[in-house]
Amino acid sequence: MSSEPFQLINEVDTTGFGDTGMRMGDLDGDGELEVVFFQARDCHIPRMSAGGYRHEKQVHCITAMKLDGDVMWQEGAPLGTGHWAMHGVAAAVADIDANDRPEVVYVTERSGRSYLRILEGDRGYFRKEVETGPNCVLQLCDIRGLGAKRDILVSTFVNPIYIYADDLTCLWNCHFYGGAGHRHAFGDITGDGKDELFIGYNCVKADGRKLWWRPDMEPHLEEMTRAPHVDSIQLHDINRDGRLEELLIAGKDLVVLDAATGEDRWVFRGEHIQTAAVGNFLPDRGGLEIFCTERRLHGARAAAGFRGYMVDCHGQELWRKEKAGYGRAIKLADREADYIFVTPPGHPPAIIDGLGGVVQELDMPSFTYQVDRFDDGDTGVRCRYTMADTNGDGRPEILAYNRAHLWHWVQD
Repeated sequence: MSSEPFQLINEVDTTGFGDTGMRMGDLDGDGELEVVFFQARDCHIPRMSAGGYRHEKQVHCITAMKLDGDVMWQEGAPLGTGHWAMHGVAAAVADIDANDRPEVVYVTERSGRSYLRILEGDRGYFRKEVETGPNCVLQLCDIRGLGAKRDILVSTFVNPIYIYADDLTCLWNCHFYGGAGHRHAFGDITGDGKDELFIGYNCVKADGRKLWWRPDMEPHLEEMTRAPHVDSIQLHDINRDGRLEELLIAGKDLVVLDAATGEDRWVFRGEHIQTAAVGNFLPDRGGLEIFCTERRLHGARAAAGFRGYMVDCHGQELWRKEKAGYGRAIKLADREADYIFVTPPGHPPAIIDGLGGVVQELDMPSFTYQVDRFDDGDTGVRCRYTMADTNGDGRPEILAYNRAHLWHWVQD
């Protein structure tokens, strides 16, 4: 293996139809993944049901494309180039009806109403839609016990929660749970073949009833007064004892609970911890490690913004790195340890090891807010990144994308 594990093999011009909302799937059944771009604008109406944000989406154009740039199909009218705000998109590409072909599932706003819509993945043909509630999050789960995640959860960055079957029959209608946030987690904790849903500071059974709840978690949540919420949730067996732990990336602190009972494990205190990457970053130590990062901060707390912490499975800090940037776990071929892909502010993205050492810096645009202000309109300069094994060779690849380009990095 070369000293730099990733090599850039292709760059595609996506000007006119590209965007920072992208999903992947094997649309045509050829064994390789394709990309699907969702070109969308934030809704112009700030709804109280979305925490006062304008995060509902008007999806204007969807484009399916091969990794070599060959456009397979396009639905809607491209927005072209310009400035508009787009905070992610509620979408998925998955085989939700078990017909061995993936569908494109997404939510869009039209004339002040929100719709959950399904397209055929191979051709983009419209299949079905249903009106739904306020939204900006879409995740797949299995509350019917089908053995595959074919149920569609739709929510805002807070409440309410809706769930639909693959035929768009409504299974949950407008459920509210304390602390509901940006991203939920799912897993069969009770062994009944159906997912339990970890929403906010609640563990919820498939029928909507709480298995347990922890309203005392609110002091650890994002320090907002209007809508305290959990930023995201992950399930892992971090100490490798056979029991799952729930990681509440709570918007202030990192809180770890026993997933089955909700009992305390530990708390790692932060200013506003936004993301967490879990992996075997230091194989000589027992259990898994967690690399967690503060979000961008302002005022007296600005110095702590984007600070990264490496934490062991017992909640003890091993090291910290200023301006480390958000991180995600990534596997490198023929290496035992997991590594971390980071996007440090003002610098190109990089691969770092479990001690914080830089393995490779990718020749990509730097991560910065100065040239890409969401509040004034997204210039589309800042890149997003997805890790995927696009051809089934077992080596994760890095897909970088913005409104004008798609970059494809592969392991040597």
